[in-house]
Amino acid sequence: MTKRNAAQFYVLSLLASSALVPATATAQTASDLDAEDTRDEIIVTVERREQGLQDLAATASNFDSDMLALTGVNSIENLDRLLPGLQIGNQEGNIEIFIRGIGSDNNTELGDPAAATHIDGVYIPRPSGLSSVWHDIERVEVNVGPQGTLRGRNATAGTLNIISKKPELGVLSAETEVEFGNYDTTAYRAVLNIPLSETAAFRVSGMAFNRDSFYTNVGPTANSVTIPGEDDDFGIRAQLLVEPNDRLRALFSFDYNEEKGTGYPVTNVAAAIGFAGLRADELADPRRVVYGNGSSSEDTTHWGGSANITYDFGGVSVEYLGSYRQLDFSTLQFNPLTPEFPGVDTFFTDANINQYNIFQWERDSNSIIQELRLFSADDARRWRVLSSRGPVHISWRHG
Repeated sequence: MTKRNAAQFYVLSLLASSALVPATATAQTASDLDAEDTRDEIIVTVERREQGLQDLAATASNFDSDMLALTGVNSIENLDRLLPGLQIGNQEGNIEIFIRGIGSDNNTELGDPAAATHIDGVYIPRPSGLSSVWHDIERVEVNVGPQGTLRGRNATAGTLNIISKKPELGVLSAETEVEFGNYDTTAYRAVLNIPLSETAAFRVSGMAFNRDSFYTNVGPTANSVTIPGEDDDFGIRAQLLVEPNDRLRALFSFDYNEEKGTGYPVTNVAAAIGFAGLRADELADPRRVVYGNGSSSEDTTHWGGSANITYDFGGVSVEYLGSYRQLDFSTLQFNPLTPEFPGVDTFFTDANINQYNIFQWERDSNSIIQELRLFSADDARRWRVLSSRGPVHISWRHG
């Protein structure tokens, strides 16, 4: 796969400021030093409360939006380039997360992830279709496990929490980002923040991504089937924040995500090696392939809503987090792509080009998870009580 050369065009509002530093040294007061210490402090919510990363008695990493943009991390799949020990794979739309070598690639109804995935603290039982949620991100937190006590089930390897930017009170703002590239790549991202009153704000963000396949079908079915590798993704998130007073905070969120296309290509290099006696590096271009049978497809719809309500009684706070998630996943795959090689015309004939396996996989999942947390606000005497309840239903079919 070649590196895409994409040209990005941004429509953003930029604010710049500069300061002149005098040549003479001045004495710094204790308050000045305290201000400097907290100015660049990294805040995390690994222990379900805001605290500085340096104060966390655990192993965790935090990547904010600036770091993600600077390093070109534009999806969950390439987040692992930032953190040694983190591996993230995509198996036919199923996101597989491994932390320090611990994870699971069993995506059936018989298996569960070993690393828990969250969006704004909401547990995602089946992390499929997550590339479309990657917009308007505030930060991503990765916590090394085991974390079953704090984060519940399937957190043996650790947790990954994708935290979106929240509505801002009293701020009217908008952002738009457009990207074009080869293989007819187009990508759009947009954000709109609207103040509804002094105590309420609404924020909506969305993305769309389209790209043709990297492969070219040079076989007899070139004009009759759609080759795997095309992407057609869409995602939108809407949030309502209400803060009527200093004690009560309520955040309501809804997101809808689609990942469609023609599935994930698997190149059958063994055909060229076995039939023509070639080495893999002797193939002229492994992206020029012969493909038969029919048009592959992939269709993932992942959506859900949540309510996060916190009330401070003075010294003791109560937080309720309730969510519903629905996942519908289906993929239809035909025979692997066979690279073009000398003799491929005799390897594939009109009689056998359609005599290869067809693989179909469908999965539906829905979950209702409710959490009630009672905790103290006193750092000197911290304590918390957590109650969680959530049925997860999965149906799975393949053939």
